Amino acid sequence: MRRFLKPKGQVTTFMLLMIGGVLIFVMATANMGQMSLNSTRIANAADSSALMLGSQLATKARVLGESLGKPGAPKDKRCMKTGSLSLVIAIVVAVVVAVAAWYAAPAIIAAAAPIIGTIAAGTATTVATVAITTAAGAVGGAAGGALGGSIAGTGAATGALQGAQVGAAIGAAVGGGMAAGGEMAGFGGAEVEVGAEGAGLGSGTAPISTGGTLGGAPLVAGSTMAVPAAVAGAGLAVASNLYTASVQDQVRAAAFAKVSKLLSGLPEFEQFREGTMFSAFIQTVDDPTFVPDTTDFDEDGKTDDQISAFLHAWEQRLIGIIATLGPLTQDVQAFFNGPLTAFNNVAKATFTSTTTTVSTVDQITGLETQTQVVIGGSLSRQEIEGVDGLVVGFLRSLEQQGHDVSFWIPGPSSSELGAWEQADCDDCSAPASYDAVDNTIDVMKDFVDTVSGTDDGEQDDEDGLIEQPLVNVVSNWENWITLFHDPDPQNSGDFFDTLGVVVDGNAQMPGIRAWQAEVERIRQSLPQCIPHVETIFDQDGFGSSTRVTGVENAPCRGDGTSVPATGGSVDDDLDDEFTQVQQSLESLATDIETFRTALEAFRAKMIADSTLPDALVGTSAITGGNPATYTWQDTRGPHSIQVLVGPFKIPSIRKKKYGSWLKGKLCLELRDHTDTGARTFVRITRADPPQPMALWTWNPNGTIRKTSRIAFSMNDVHVAGVQ
Repeated sequence: MRRFLKPKGQVTTFMLLMIGGVLIFVMATANMGQMSLNSTRIANAADSSALMLGSQLATKARVLGESLGKPGAPKDKRCMKTGSLSLVIAIVVAVVVAVAAWYAAPAIIAAAAPIIGTIAAGTATTVATVAITTAAGAVGGAAGGALGGSIAGTGAATGALQGAQVGAAIGAAVGGGMAAGGEMAGFGGAEVEVGAEGAGLGSGTAPISTGGTLGGAPLVAGSTMAVPAAVAGAGLAVASNLYTASVQDQVRAAAFAKVSKLLSGLPEFEQFREGTMFSAFIQTVDDPTFVPDTTDFDEDGKTDDQISAFLHAWEQRLIGIIATLGPLTQDVQAFFNGPLTAFNNVAKATFTSTTTTVSTVDQITGLETQTQVVIGGSLSRQEIEGVDGLVVGFLRSLEQQGHDVSFWIPGPSSSELGAWEQADCDDCSAPASYDAVDNTIDVMKDFVDTVSGTDDGEQDDEDGLIEQPLVNVVSNWENWITLFHDPDPQNSGDFFDTLGVVVDGNAQMPGIRAWQAEVERIRQSLPQCIPHVETIFDQDGFGSSTRVTGVENAPCRGDGTSVPATGGSVDDDLDDEFTQVQQSLESLATDIETFRTALEAFRAKMIADSTLPDALVGTSAITGGNPATYTWQDTRGPHSIQVLVGPFKIPSIRKKKYGSWLKGKLCLELRDHTDTGARTFVRITRADPPQPMALWTWNPNGTIRKTSRIAFSMNDVHVAGVQ
C-alpha cells in the first residue's frame, strides 16, 4: 500500500515569514515614530524659541511705545523735551533681568513645590514662572528707572517708580510669552495656553496655544500621525521624555542660573540671540554623555563631579563669546574717561554759572577791594540762566549799540521756551526769538543731562551714564550709542549730527563758524578806537602823568596801541572783548570737532570689537556663530543639531529733527517695532545617521529641518509661518 506522507513545517515556515514581516513593520513603525517624535520636538522647539524671541521684541516695542505715549495707548513718536529717557533705560534693564529670571525659574519653582501643592503641574509652573519674572522685572526696572530719572532730570525716585511699573509689566510678559513655548513648563503636562499677557503684550490679542500632547510629547497644533506609528510612538515618547526629563532635571537648577549669569555679560542683541539658541538646543539635544565638571559649572565647589556634555559645551561657547567681546570694556573705559568726560565738561561750561572773587585796585588811592561776582557760562542768557555769559553779554552790547547780530535775538523768556519744549508736536515752531545760540545751549544741556545727569543740588545728582556700573553700560552699548551716533540718515537728531550743525551750520541755521565770520565783519566795520587819556596827579600835588584808561568811541576796532589791532572793545574800558569772544568760540568749535572725531572712531571700534567670528574655535562642541551647531555621538552614530536665529532687530528709540534745524522740534521715534516674520525666525536642523534595515535603509537622508517665523508689533505676536 502506498504511503502518503503528510507535509510538515509549512505552518512554521509561514509563521517565520509572518514574524519577519511583522518585525519589519514594527521596525518601520518605530523608525517612523522616532522620526515623527523628533520632528514634533524640533517643530515645538522652533515655535517656542521663536515665540520667546518674538515675545521679548514685542514686549519691548510695546513698553517703548507706551513710554512715548501712555499706558494702554502706545505711540511711535514723541516730541516733548525730556521725560521718556527714564523709561527707555528702565526697559533695557528690565528685559535683561526678566529673561535671566526665566532661566532660573525652574529651580526656584522646584524649591517651592510644597507650596504649590495640588495645583496642576503645568498651570502652576507657568503661573509661578510669570510671577518670578514679574518680580525680577520690577527690580530691574526700578534700578534702570533710577538711572534714567537722573539722566532725564525727573529724579531717581520718580524714575525708580516708573521703572518698577514698566519692569513688572515686562516681567509678566516675558514669563508668559516664554511659557507659550510649552516645553520648559514641564514634560508631559497639559496643554499650555496663555492670553494677551502671555503673548508679551497685555493688549487683548488672541491666545497662543501650543497644541496637545501624545505620551508626554507636545504636538504642534494641527500635526497628525498615522495610527500604527502613533501606537509605537507613544511608548517611544514616554521613554524619550523620561530620559530627557531625567537628564535636564539633574542639571536644570544650576544650569539656568549659570547660563543667565553668562548671558548677562553679553550685549543685548547677543543676549537675545544666545538665549533663543539655548532655548532651542535645550529642547532638542538628547546627548546622554556626561563629562567632568572641570570648570565647576554648577558652582557647588567641586570639579570632580559630572555634568551634561551639552551644558559644558554651551558654557565654553558663552565664555568664548565673552572673551571675544572682552575689548568692549576697554573701549568703553577709554572713551568714558577720555573724550566723553572731557567734552561733557566743555558742554557744561557753556551754560553753568560760577561764583568767583574779583580783586580791584583803585589807580589813584591804590586801595584793593574784593567783590563776589557771578560769572555765567560762555553762552548763558540772563532770560534763562539769570546772567549773561561772555558771548551773549558781548552780543547784547552790540545789539544795544545799534549793531544787528543775525544769529542772536534777545529772549525768549523761560516760560515761552518751556511751553514750546513741552508741546508734543513735530510741526510746532519755536518762539520767534529762539535763535542759533538758544539751539546750541539746548544741545549742550541735552548732552550733559544724558551723560552726567542734572546738577540741581538734589541727592541724586550726577547719576548719568558715566556714573553707572561699567558692566551695565558695556552690555547695553547698542542701546545708548544711537543717542550719540546713529549713521542712519533717517535719524538726524543724534549728538554727532546736532553738534556738527552747531559748528558748521546749514541752510537753516548758522553755525559757530558763521558766528565768527559775522563778528569779524562787525569789528571791521567799526571805527578805530580813540584812546581815553587821563591825567594822574601825584599825592603831593606837585607832579602829574598821563595814562590811557579806556576808549572814547566804543564799540570800536583796535588801534594797535590801547587795544590790539586784531581786536576791539564794546565798552569804554581797555578789555579786548572781540578777541576774547573769538577765542571762546574757536575753542568750543574745536572741542566739538575733536569730540565728533573721537565719537565716530569709538562707534567704529565698538562695532569691530563686538562682531563675532563666523566660527568660534575652541574646545566647545558647539561651533559657528549663527548658525550654531552641536554635535555628539552615541551607539547609533553621529548626531547634530543646528540652530539659526534670523537677523532680528531690537526695537529702539531714535532721535530725529523735524522742521527747520533752527525752529523745528527734536523728536523721539520708535524704530523696528514690527516684523512680519522676515527677520524674526528660528530654524532648527537635526541630522541623525541613516537606519539600515533588512531590505532597505530607513531615512537615508537623516535630516529634519523646521523653521518658525514670528510676526509681532506693539499689539500682537503670533506664528506667521512654519516650514
